[in-house]
Amino acid sequence: MAPKLSRSQIKEARRQAKEAREKELSELESIDKEAFEAKQKKLKEKKDKLGFTREERSTIVERQAEIDKPKPKVSWNFTEGDLVYLPNGEVGIIVQNNAKDLELVNNHYDMKASLSRSYIGQVFVVTSSGNNWYYPKMLKAVRN
Repeated sequence: MAPKLSRSQIKEARRQAKEAREKELSELESIDKEAFEAKQKKLKEKKDKLGFTREERSTIVERQAEIDKPKPKVSWNFTEGDLVYLPNGEVGIIVQNNAKDLELVNNHYDMKASLSRSYIGQVFVVTSSGNNWYYPKMLKAVRN
């Protein structure tokens, strides 16, 4: 295991690195003005934790969108007329099923995020206490 550095040693190392960068920039300025200005501009660009600028991130996203990869289709084993248990323990009947052959564009861990805001990916269940839309993951089929 490597020995730990004290705060003063870390501070001194950072100071030396800063001085080396400044010296390199001053040498570059005396040799080539255009290269110096380009390097200054590059240093001033904001970067995220992984070292990418906003423009680089946008080009990465565009390239990923251009890739023609197959989109998975998701279907649930529920059909109209099936009896299901609701999360509160009630029994209801499925009247409308919007959870058939769903094409997932973005694979999120959260189904709600990947299926948009409407009732896509939900089933409409009628019960004696009321009717509502539910995600199929919340329901359990009644078996004989």
